[in-house]
Amino acid sequence: MSPVRELNEHERRIKEIFRNIYRTQVWVSIEELEDIRTPQELEERRMVAKLNVMTMDMLEYDESYFREDSDQRPAGYRPYFYSYLIYMDAQSDHRKLVKLREMGTRWFIAEFRRRYSEGWDEYEGTVESSASPVIFRDRKIYISDTTLNPAILRRIHAGYPVAKASDDKVAGEHLKILLEDVHFTSTRIYNVGNGNLICLSGNRLRNCLGNRLGNLPGDSFKMMFDVGYHQRSHPGGSRTKYGAAVRSFKKVNPDAVVLSHWDNDHIMGCVYAPKELFECPWIAPEIVKKNAVGAKRLAAYLTVKDKLTIVRRDSVERKLVEIKNPDSEITFYVGANKQYILSKENCGGILIEIKNRKNGKWTESLFSGDAPYKAVENVIWDPRTEGYDNLIVPHHGSNMDFSALKVKKDAAAIVCGDGTTGRPCASHKKELEYGKSGYKVTITGEMTHFCKDLDLG
Repeated sequence: MSPVRELNEHERRIKEIFRNIYRTQVWVSIEELEDIRTPQELEERRMVAKLNVMTMDMLEYDESYFREDSDQRPAGYRPYFYSYLIYMDAQSDHRKLVKLREMGTRWFIAEFRRRYSEGWDEYEGTVESSASPVIFRDRKIYISDTTLNPAILRRIHAGYPVAKASDDKVAGEHLKILLEDVHFTSTRIYNVGNGNLICLSGNRLRNCLGNRLGNLPGDSFKMMFDVGYHQRSHPGGSRTKYGAAVRSFKKVNPDAVVLSHWDNDHIMGCVYAPKELFECPWIAPEIVKKNAVGAKRLAAYLTVKDKLTIVRRDSVERKLVEIKNPDSEITFYVGANKQYILSKENCGGILIEIKNRKNGKWTESLFSGDAPYKAVENVIWDPRTEGYDNLIVPHHGSNMDFSALKVKKDAAAIVCGDGTTGRPCASHKKELEYGKSGYKVTITGEMTHFCKDLDLG
């Protein structure tokens, strides 16, 4: 029997905070809210809202860690997340759905243990907590009509110092230096349900002087594009089926991380990552959500470590930088920071295009994150006559405007989704397949293996 590992200082503190949360006042705000107007729109019981959860213990701990003059930061720190998932079905109380919608961006006082009283509403759902690992616990929560004290609210918004956005020239030069002479040859797309966890692998080419072969493969190079973990969309959803993916991911020591955006299903996998994940450069767009506490906690940690480059968002989509190497091109795009059905957080995200030439033939791949086709219509889709050889489908195959999409017969389209909660939706899958003249669609949640490996040419 192997000995029990002793917890480090940070782990002990988080365990204490998580244990106390059930017997103290908590503060909640809406992080995500499904666009459901009435419970009758729900055919089955599923998640309708995701709440941020904070306590005074959390706030004080974060303030002590992130303050500029802190010289007593605990050993073994890694970002943590704490959320509450609310579920409803057609039989649910319509009034509660309305109240959730009326919360807007405000914070409210809540508790996990409380007898019913006027001015408080009871919701059924699941606590989603993560330091390592991600844990789900079914609990009821009671939310009051009382908003949070303005002084505490100011502390929450001021408590997470995040790096300022760089202009395109600075961000582009950073990426050029990072990926100069890198040739990505393959990608591994992990099955973590409705979450994106993708590893790009290749080599940094070395120039062999006097050798007619010129550039030959040198040191290996790995770059994560999103480090997500599944969002539990319905009650009873199991995380055990993602164990193989997590164990494989733990062995990856990345040289760089690029985030498409800051939604939890694109960042929460970092709780499973080796410490090396936080020691390499990160590139990500600005955080849009006002109440994205988990994302800001991660961004502040990376900022403190001087590892984060922030790319600015804009209302117009654009090419950020193109990196040309022998027989390969790596291009970064930023989507239009507008709401094309999906949120600005999704639409204004980063995309990566990789083109490789082998034996005179080009293989083209697009990693979309959650940016819909419409958000990059002018810079990516309009100039093309057909689709990509490899397409990582945006936003887990959800419903969106498909008018800009172009397909390619028998090419590969990968949907990062669990296959059981409407991801991909039927209309999106139909557009991708375009009868029998389009993509061959693979859904990660329906695979028998923990990952999908693609050859990038």
